Amino acid sequence: MVVNLYQLQYDDETSASPESGFLTYDCRATPEFLKREVAHLIRFYDDVVVDADVNDYFALLSPKFNYKTGLTAENVKEFISNNLGKDIYLFNPYPMHVYEYINMWEQAEKCHPDIISLANLLFQMSGLHIDISLHRHTVEETVYCNYWVAKKSFFDQFIPFVRKLDFTIDNSAPLLKQKFFSDANYQTPACYYCFIFERLLTTFLVLNNNIETFPYIYQENIGQYKMNKIQKKFYFTKNRIAFDRWDSSKYKEINIKLLKDFFYFLNPKFEGVRIKFLRRLLISIQKKINIIRMDSYVVKKIVIYSKNEI
Repeated sequence: MVVNLYQLQYDDETSASPESGFLTYDCRATPEFLKREVAHLIRFYDDVVVDADVNDYFALLSPKFNYKTGLTAENVKEFISNNLGKDIYLFNPYPMHVYEYINMWEQAEKCHPDIISLANLLFQMSGLHIDISLHRHTVEETVYCNYWVAKKSFFDQFIPFVRKLDFTIDNSAPLLKQKFFSDANYQTPACYYCFIFERLLTTFLVLNNNIETFPYIYQENIGQYKMNKIQKKFYFTKNRIAFDRWDSSKYKEINIKLLKDFFYFLNPKFEGVRIKFLRRLLISIQKKINIIRMDSYVVKKIVIYSKNEI
């Protein structure tokens, strides 16, 4: 078993340094300004993965991986070595998103309006009759930025799924195709296609829950991602462990109300208060109260509810 961690090279400045532990996958000749990492991943599979040993692991990561996660190639390989045998390992750079949104599509809709309807249309056009907005994405499936490492055998399953959806878009009517490649209201120019396909990995895992996943759980600061006090109180304690144990059960029904109540507990908003100063003051006070209440709240809302489900 070999773990092969590749870093995308977009230009002369983004080649992986020899001491980094990453290998370089050079994309300078095929920049793919619209499809970006998706096109690179398909080509990477054809160039590097397809003829490899079925038990070897591969990743195609952006040059920002260390900046966003705080992890080195050595950290990643050590984590896999200590937790052998999984099909895919997830290194989510935004770990608290799991505890803020029902799924990655809900988060995407907030940032890129109408993406859910567009993605559902894509699935239907591809013969996959599902409603992605109904899925719950737990810590066992959620990963942003395509920061994952998987067995060659997983790539063999996942890449045909990606190709099928990519083919559907490429062969759709011009006006419809234009929608997928229209601007997605992002901080830098990017189209809906990129943000839809970034979420396909997690959707694929939900649809194929026999795949063994293993998420990386951060033990300290997370690269560029900063947590506030209430998030730290939750994430770095037994409270997250209790929540994840309940949330990741493949045999429970999704309890939207419980999840929404819990998300609001971690992130109270007071949206009905229109005076900005007063709203911020109320949020600050409520968060301090919730930090004190957290242990008992999790026991009451999660642990007791879990017992009632058995």
